[in-house]
Amino acid sequence: TKKMESEPTLGILQTNPLIYKVKTSFQNIFKNSQSLYSEYYLAGANYWQMNSSSFWGHNAMIRLDPFIAHCALPKLPKFGAIGGKILSHDTIEAALIRRSGYSVRFSLDPIGSYEEYPPTWIESLQRDQRWCQGNIQHFWFLGAKELNMHSKISILLGIFSYLSSLMWLLFIFLSSYLYLSDLRFFRLAFNSQDFELIFKELYLQKAIQLQWITLSMLFVPKIIAFIIDLILPKRLGNSRLKTAKFFIIESFTSFLMAPTNMIMHVQFVIFTLFGKKVIWKNQNRNVNKILNLKTAFANFKIPFVFGILLSFGLYRLEMLLFFWL
Repeated sequence: TKKMESEPTLGILQTNPLIYKVKTSFQNIFKNSQSLYSEYYLAGANYWQMNSSSFWGHNAMIRLDPFIAHCALPKLPKFGAIGGKILSHDTIEAALIRRSGYSVRFSLDPIGSYEEYPPTWIESLQRDQRWCQGNIQHFWFLGAKELNMHSKISILLGIFSYLSSLMWLLFIFLSSYLYLSDLRFFRLAFNSQDFELIFKELYLQKAIQLQWITLSMLFVPKIIAFIIDLILPKRLGNSRLKTAKFFIIESFTSFLMAPTNMIMHVQFVIFTLFGKKVIWKNQNRNVNKILNLKTAFANFKIPFVFGILLSFGLYRLEMLLFFWL
């Protein structure tokens, strides 16, 4: 409140809501993950976004007069799932209040802001599907002359938070195709001795370097946060051994979840582009029983079958490509 009162041009002050009412292992992993990593992620995002931070539509302080006056949402053209009523209102509202001369800032202070987290992976993905359709709808605003560049970058990042999964999948297919094509060329163009030297020493070395760069981008920020927490164990309230145990479990869990999330997000993007609308209902926060295998397979059959077939095909076709992928 003091920040809002001391800065008349501060329109929205977004907080970092802590996860509470944890009942499942899935929720607990993300609660501890937030405690370990979010402080650094948000500090970095706040530094680069400056006075054009993100607004999540909840757990924020809003200056009501300019919000009421300038943030009425326009109606989109009727164009399948990417038209009609705006689902993800927050990013556009932040852009509109910035257009009227007010800033959107992030508060890193622990001010007692809380939210519940989806109890299962299925519930989390259902929420992602709503966000996917809502974020893709925002492409209509990229050509708006009234919005500044910061707002358009924020909108674009929101769109690519889901389109990036499609790009990742295309990268995997193209990389695999090029590898097999180049492998065939090298085998036909060189004798066995030269093939070993040129292909394995040069070509594969580049592939391994790409792999390490990718893994570094994903895991180095996590490793830095983990090391700091080992030196100053304050956020999780655990011993160093428990913190190390959680870091390993969380990294391994996210490592396993990432490919499935990719396939599901690609599916959501395709559904949205082909006009399949999502009904925005209240999110489920109740945990009635443990999910059975039938329910799990019904929700994850596409990435599961896709992964099995791709793995089997590559294992039979080219062992090195199987392990790289």
